[in-house]
Amino acid sequence: MLSREKPLALTLREKKKHDKAIRIKDAARRVFHHKGYRDATMREVADAAGVATGTLFLYAADKRDLLILTVIDDLDRLTAESAAALKPDDPLLDQLLDAFRPRYEYWASDRRLAMTVLHEVQETHSDYAPDSAMARYQLHRDSILTSIVNIVERQQRMGALSTSESSQTLARLINLIYATAVRYWLRGPQSSVDEGMAVLRDYLRIALSGVILR
Repeated sequence: MLSREKPLALTLREKKKHDKAIRIKDAARRVFHHKGYRDATMREVADAAGVATGTLFLYAADKRDLLILTVIDDLDRLTAESAAALKPDDPLLDQLLDAFRPRYEYWASDRRLAMTVLHEVQETHSDYAPDSAMARYQLHRDSILTSIVNIVERQQRMGALSTSESSQTLARLINLIYATAVRYWLRGPQSSVDEGMAVLRDYLRIALSGVILR
């Protein structure tokens, strides 16, 4: 599910750089899948991509940054598409599940990679360059939270959700429940996306039962 969209009117140099980035991401996913993230090396990824190791470091600061590079374009696209597809008049739980389902489906396509990514991004890393994949992932997490805040605030304005708690607090709780539920789902038996979503729905329903008004 790697993003392969090319910006319009690329110069020859930009096209070569774009194509090289795609090769690197493809190679990284193959190497991580076959050798495991822990055992894979940057040199092996560079060899698989057909680039010099020094060139690889122009695209990723280290192995963690390279790992995030393989998924960040897809995750950004999922966030944008999910936000655009939401139905504002639907109940809160339905909107939240519609927002999270594409992520479950994406992670289900490669559970091993999913668990590695979700493990590696648990800690905050502030020493990455602003244009790095890790820095982009932090912005990505912020955009998810903003999307949830928007859903919550819309529900509050409609009178469907209590205003006794701030939208930011509720959004952080919702995102924390998702982050926990999806990790348990990935670690457990190979249950379907629908089964994982059913558990997430139960968690959200219980956690938000005191603030959902209708």
